[in-house]
Amino acid sequence: MKAACGWMEILTRQEACVGDIAETLGERVSTISERLRRLRDAGLVVSRRKGKHKFYSVADGHNLPYYLSHPAKIIAVWDGGMSFHGGLIGVTIAALIFSRKTHIRFWSIVDLVVPVVPLGLFLGRLGNFINGELWGRPSNVPWAVIFPLAPLVHGVMVPRHPSQLYEAGLEGLVLSAVLWILAQRQRPEGVLLGTFLIFYGLVRCFVEFFREPDLQLGLIGGVISMGQLMSIPMILVGIGIIIRALRSGRSCDDSFAQPASA
Repeated sequence: MKAACGWMEILTRQEACVGDIAETLGERVSTISERLRRLRDAGLVVSRRKGKHKFYSVADGHNLPYYLSHPAKIIAVWDGGMSFHGGLIGVTIAALIFSRKTHIRFWSIVDLVVPVVPLGLFLGRLGNFINGELWGRPSNVPWAVIFPLAPLVHGVMVPRHPSQLYEAGLEGLVLSAVLWILAQRQRPEGVLLGTFLIFYGLVRCFVEFFREPDLQLGLIGGVISMGQLMSIPMILVGIGIIIRALRSGRSCDDSFAQPASA
């Protein structure tokens, strides 16, 4: 109950922040919310798909000649899978565009959005588990699960780590709790984003040891997966953002009407 009340407080604060933006711009709250939603959705749909092609399919040595000959396929958003890292880039670009158009500081916008992101990750990973996709590596742990769509091992289906549930618990529930605690406290702007990037990157690197590598890529150099390789820059960027935030000392409670420079 206490945790639920805490999340209600965060959501209430977010509604109040949207109200402040609307008052600053002289527009209705519903209009601002709709503009935020459209930018978010565009960033997610386009860049999650683009990210899947750009970072996974293009990285595959067998597919690289094809994409070099057909570069337009890299941005074919109607074809291909989804990628969290691409979605992160897309939403960041959307937030920058919104910041430029509304003259609201970028860091204020991301601090408004970040606390609820882990809830979406949690639901997404549950969906992966229910759909029997993105399964883990073969294992004999008591909680291992047989995924019918997973590749056969020596001609038979074998139990595997339910890595989707590991991610749901760590990057979903645990990260939600961490951000919830931080969101209750006075802090420099950008700390929530930096914490999210560092925590997600570390969790992804850890869980990748239990998750089956992408079939088209395998382990790069026989050591590291593409997910781990792409998460390392997230950790470094997150550290840089927190260092910047601590040095700037600008409170997250400062007015949304500040100039949009980072």
